[in-house]
Amino acid sequence: MFKHFPKIGYVIDGKIVVATDIFRKIKTQQIAKNELVLTSFTIEAGQRPEDVADILYDDPKLYWTVLLVNDIIDPYNDWYYSPDQLSKLVDDKYGAGNSGNVHHFVTKDNNLVCVEYDAAKIANGEIFEVSHMQHEEFENDARQNIKVVDPKFIQDFISEFKRLVNE
Repeated sequence: MFKHFPKIGYVIDGKIVVATDIFRKIKTQQIAKNELVLTSFTIEAGQRPEDVADILYDDPKLYWTVLLVNDIIDPYNDWYYSPDQLSKLVDDKYGAGNSGNVHHFVTKDNNLVCVEYDAAKIANGEIFEVSHMQHEEFENDARQNIKVVDPKFIQDFISEFKRLVNE
C-alpha cells in the first residue's frame, strides 16, 4: 500500500532524509463509501484481513483495501476477535476471573442506553447489568460484519486509490 505514496524530504540533524509520506490524507470517501462497489462480508473466527483479501481477491497483499474501506487503523485491536482471543482480551483488560463483573447498566427498552445503578430499577426489571464479557461480545459482534470492495471492482478501486494518493 505505502509503495504508492509519494516521497517527502525531512530535515533530521541538518540532513535531508527521504521518507514515504504516510500521513498523506486520501479522500477515499467517494470510492470506499460507494454502496454500488461494496459488498458485505462476515468474518469467521480466526480470519485476519489478509485471509479475507485472499478469499475475495486471491491476493492476501490486498488486505489494506479491507482495512481502508472499514476505516480500520489498528488491525489488531479494531478487528473481529475469535472467542479465544475475546476471552483473553477480557482477562487482560479487566483481570482474570472478572469477566462476569458488572461493566455497566442498560435500560430494558434499549440496551444501548447506559444508566446509573439503581437497586429499585434493577428489582423492578427496568434496568439490567451488562458484564464485562457481554459488553466486549457486543462490541466484537459489531466488528464481524464488514464491507469489502466487490471483487469485480477491486482493480478499479486500486487504480482510483493510486490516482488519489498522487493528487
